[in-house]
Amino acid sequence: MKMKLNIKKILQGLTEKDTEDKPIFKDESFLKACELIRTQREKCNFTRNDLAQRTRISVVVIEAIEKGWIKQFPEKAFLKKMLRTLEINLLLNEDSLIAILKCPNPSREIKPLKSFTPLNIDIFRTWHGNLIYLLLISISLYAINKQQNFLSRIKVLTTEPINYESIPTNQSQKNLKVQLKEEI
Repeated sequence: MKMKLNIKKILQGLTEKDTEDKPIFKDESFLKACELIRTQREKCNFTRNDLAQRTRISVVVIEAIEKGWIKQFPEKAFLKKMLRTLEINLLLNEDSLIAILKCPNPSREIKPLKSFTPLNIDIFRTWHGNLIYLLLISISLYAINKQQNFLSRIKVLTTEPINYESIPTNQSQKNLKVQLKEEI
């Protein structure tokens, strides 16, 4: 049975180290808030599955909050809403779980760059990545504009509308046009 439990947790994305019953963050108020969720859930005779169905919070997240596994916590904005939902459903006082929000979330933090090279730039999350992206787009637009101007100058590309009368067509289409003109 224990082997099945470990395989199930590993398949859910938890490593063996994360499945220990010891929380990573050791703050006393944090641990009390995590324990409060578990004890209040048990007082209300809810299983984790029951609570997950009532609150629409996954069982994995509820377990992570109860056991203090901060590596498994969602983003702070989502966690705040989840904690408020848990307070309502477990009949807890408002802000009784606020200590859980004060814990660090190591998996979500952006790590500072040790050295600046073009290969370690996160284009969409850093200012210098955004600057490089803006420069690449600007250069691309400028190059496309220059190419269009060049093609227009050598008469390969024209900015005038197409005159369909001057386009050569096959003989049957010419005959059809002549017939239409005669009928009018």
